[in-house]
Amino acid sequence: MNTKEKAFDYRMTERAFLFAFIALRLLLLARTFGQYLGYDVRGHLQVVSTISWLHPFVSPHTLYYAVHPPLGFLLAHTLTLFGISPLLAAQMLACVASFGAFFFMRLTLRSLNLLHTVPGIVFLYLGASIPMQIYLSIIVGLDVFVLSGMSMVLFFSVQIFWKPQKPLPLFLHAVLVIGTLLLATLFKTSGFPLLPIPFLVFFFSEDRTWKRFLMAMVTILIPFFLSLFFLYERFYLREHTFFFSTAGLFIWVDLFRMSVEWRDAHPFLFSLSYIFPIRESVPRLMPTWNSFWFMYDREFASIFTAFLGVFYNSFAAVFCIFGVIAVFLQRLKPDCWHRFGAIIFSCTIVQVFCLVAYMWSMPLFGYLANKGVYIASASWGIAYLLTVAAISLFTLMKQNKPPVREVEQYVLSGTALFMVINHLMPDIAGIPNSFF
Repeated sequence: MNTKEKAFDYRMTERAFLFAFIALRLLLLARTFGQYLGYDVRGHLQVVSTISWLHPFVSPHTLYYAVHPPLGFLLAHTLTLFGISPLLAAQMLACVASFGAFFFMRLTLRSLNLLHTVPGIVFLYLGASIPMQIYLSIIVGLDVFVLSGMSMVLFFSVQIFWKPQKPLPLFLHAVLVIGTLLLATLFKTSGFPLLPIPFLVFFFSEDRTWKRFLMAMVTILIPFFLSLFFLYERFYLREHTFFFSTAGLFIWVDLFRMSVEWRDAHPFLFSLSYIFPIRESVPRLMPTWNSFWFMYDREFASIFTAFLGVFYNSFAAVFCIFGVIAVFLQRLKPDCWHRFGAIIFSCTIVQVFCLVAYMWSMPLFGYLANKGVYIASASWGIAYLLTVAAISLFTLMKQNKPPVREVEQYVLSGTALFMVINHLMPDIAGIPNSFF
């Protein structure tokens, strides 16, 4: 698809999507502000109410949720100094971070001249309307900051490795990449899988020189070692591990012990459980994929939303597989859209491997221990695969080489419907719905 040819045609279409998205998201926020939404809300708010900038650390042996880095809690604490309740402070920050994730991804697409193309529009608004992203935008939690960090790092990395820059802007963008990666890891340790992004952007760029390779490694290694130093001071000196967890210490003690014993006694069988759904591993693995589409441990408001959540959960996997096939069939195309997609898809693979490693170290059965929010940035990878699948599928369904515009209208209409339904019926994502 010729990006330049279609840029003018779809400029107004993208703006219509933008205004609709902002209106739908603000409507959702207005309806849900003040509600206790999210995982571990009580633990999160306890830490916000306890710490301060002068005393930012609390032992996780005292408050189990203090196991996370303090930056997200400190920002919420700062808002409470202006008379805002801890609950509203946390939700306001989640709102800002979710819009940050959306707008920085939009800026990235615009800088690559992809924003006003059908693939760019579908990718952006489909990804931002995946139930998990809607869920993260209004809950009390830290994962939305990592999601926002992913979009920011991607944007700044593109400015370094894909866009010709003068020395000063290039240096400033490098500083912004380093700072954003560092902040992402200081919001939550699930920010560590974002570290390879600068290298991936470099790898799929057209100008792969040694100078740019060294710059990519510098932007990765500086935040990595600074974050590691923080974890060394925070946990390693006391707990003898960099990635300390309260699971098995205060909560799920017997379950954690049994899970570790089963893993150590049957390491090969445990490894196979990642691929083949054996009985013992189903409760452990299912929450990851489910939570991108619906919270199966919550009650739905209606039969329709229950059906829709199960439909998403079931058919999205099929479409993603079709998308993977289409991606590999089109891998030789050198255009910007496919190279951008390769970055997004590679980031998703990194996230999945990191979650697999986490599952090995934390082999809990059930209890949503392996939630998809830990790799929320993978939702962009899902959106990319669904975009490729949708465009390819509609093209195949229409015989005799259909007009490009007709295929694009079908795909855009489906994206608009997906965006509207998911925002107006948010209990698909586990959010209580009082609208209908």
